[in-house]
Parts: sequence; structure tokens; C-alpha cells
Amino acid sequence: MMIINNQIHYPVLLKEVIENLITIKDGIYLDLTIGFGGHSYNIIKILDQKARLIGFDQDLQAIAHCKQLFSEFNNVSLINDNFVNLKKHLQLMQIDKIDGCLIDLGVSSYQLDRVDRGFSYHSLGRLDMRMDQNKEVDATKLIQNSTVSELVKIMKNYGEIKDPYRVVVALKKAFEKKELNTLEVVELIKKHVNKAELYANKHPARRYFQALRIAVNNELEVLEKLLSYLPSYLNKGGKISIITFHSLEEKIVKKVFRHLASTSSLNNLPINNELLKKYHNHFNKGLSPTQSELETNRRSRSAKLFVLEKINN
Repeated sequence: MMIINNQIHYPVLLKEVIENLITIKDGIYLDLTIGFGGHSYNIIKILDQKARLIGFDQDLQAIAHCKQLFSEFNNVSLINDNFVNLKKHLQLMQIDKIDGCLIDLGVSSYQLDRVDRGFSYHSLGRLDMRMDQNKEVDATKLIQNSTVSELVKIMKNYGEIKDPYRVVVALKKAFEKKELNTLEVVELIKKHVNKAELYANKHPARRYFQALRIAVNNELEVLEKLLSYLPSYLNKGGKISIITFHSLEEKIVKKVFRHLASTSSLNNLPINNELLKKYHNHFNKGLSPTQSELETNRRSRSAKLFVLEKINN
């Protein structure tokens, strides 16, 4: 639990992350989405002074907060950048191996609660959704600059919405007249979705907001690029722990972890396949929050933890 701007914030799956990330206490650890430091502050207190923790975040407000939070620790480095550029920074720091890496793919509670960030469909604000505030195109500009067919594709691919056409056409027409704020967009969505979506258990705007956020921040593309090389940086025994919050992230992580942990390519060799495997996938279906955590932190309900371990060089 942390207090940020007089509000309580809970790091998701904290106990499970610590149990499945820290292997040696004097190692090199990365938190590629350090946010406001909830996970890493608990991690650094467990590590030795010889250990090193490097935190990344593209949100400058998050980095500014963490500079104060970690001011007492001389073994913490903070980098204001998207984790897609990790390789460049590791080369600059002359780091070729790590012992653990945490990636929390969720939008932070702080970002959701800040009305000026435009992530929430419950709060009034500009439709922004940029993780990196220096990025030129926000959600408003994305709608304005995209064609109907492009927006339909975004909603289908990133929101998994079967038929977003009516909503998209209404959005385009509305934004041609004026910029809508978040709550105006929500009302427009409610007006144009079918009754099944309108009265479903989950908020009718949820998937539309998710699709816009993913598109604005290129979230799936940067995740795929990162996972194409990140496992090669692990020392033997090192682990990558990833927290996902929706099925699109989950599919990418599952596919990569299962492929790396697979022994199918070794089946014809007269050797124990386990001896040749380089990686072990700890939770095929992901580790979900306990009932106790769900009762304390409702925002953890969609979270799943996936862990990949390097078992052989």
C-alpha cells in the first residue's frame, strides 16, 4: 500500500511478484514500468546494497515521484523512456545480463485518477490517454486524423469489438464539429451501442477506451518487440515477471513464454529434453489475485502474473 496525493494505491500481486522475481539479493533487476514505485519500493528493501535496480517509465510525472521515493537508495537508477528502447540503455550502462525483470502492463491508479490524463471513462477530462506526455498524437487527435475504416480496425483489433461501425461513425461526425471530452464520448458510445452491450455487466465504453489507449501508445507492438530479445539478457536462474490486464497482452506473453519453454523442437534427439531446455514457463494460465486482494483492490480483478525463468545457458 502507498499513499500518492492523499489516495491509497495498492501494487497488484505484490506478494506473488516478490516470490517469483527475486532469486539472488545482490543481482541486477529491472522494473520496466516502475510507475509510482509500488512494486519496486518493496523489492529494493529486500535486496542487498550490492544489488542494482533500474526503473523505466515513459511518464515524466512517475519518474519525478520515484526520484523522491528512492532518494535514500544509491543503488536505484531511473530512466524516463519507453521500455522498447531498453537495449540501447543497457548498452550505455554496459549491462549484458540481468537477474530479474518486472513488467506491469496496467495503467496506474494515479493515471486513472488524474482527470487531465483522459484514461478514465468515469471522470471528466480531455480524451488524451498518452503515457508519454511528449507524444504528439493523443486519443483526440487519433480520432480526428483517422478514417472511419482505420478506427473500425483499431476498435476490432485492440478492443475486440465485433461491430464498432455505428459508434465509430458517430465519433467521427461528432469530432468534426468539436472535440468531445471523456464523458461526452461515453454518452455517445452508450447512445450507439446495441442493447446487449449497453446493459452488460461491464461498462459499454470499456473496450472502446482500451482500444484507443492501446493505439495511442502502440502498446502491443512495443511489447512484442521487447519480448523478442529480453529473455536473452537473463542470467541462469533469472526471471521475467509480467502482469497483464487483458486478453491481447495475455496472448502475446503466453505465445512467447510457451515457445521459449517448448521442447517440441528437441523431440527427435536421443537426450533428456529437460536438460536442453533453456527456459521454464511457471504459470501457463497465469497467476490471479487472491480473494483477499480482490476485496482490498478491485482494480486487480483482471490481473494475471506470468513468469519465465532461464534454467540453462
